[in-house]
Amino acid sequence: MAYLGNSPLRSKADLERFETEMSLAQRLPEQSILDVFIASAVRDPGATAMTMLMTGAPDEHPRRVSYGDTLGMVRRAWRLCCPLLSRHM
Repeated sequence: MAYLGNSPLRSKADLERFETEMSLAQRLPEQSILDVFIASAVRDPGATAMTMLMTGAPDEHPRRVSYGDTLGMVRRAWRLCCPLLSRHM
């Protein structure tokens, strides 16, 4: 996950320190949203990734989806779409 440091950036010197402490690749190791879901699912698969209201009804209980479940859904969708996509390329 992104590492933005613990110190606020209040001056040009703070910004220069921030930029020289580590590279952008070190601060942002993920290259895609899929990478973010994979890293999050590895770190804490049961943590809530999304909270959704499906109908918006006043008495509705939010649906919570974990990182592990989200990653599973993304992978299932990819496997379903791959054959369809290859036909159109």
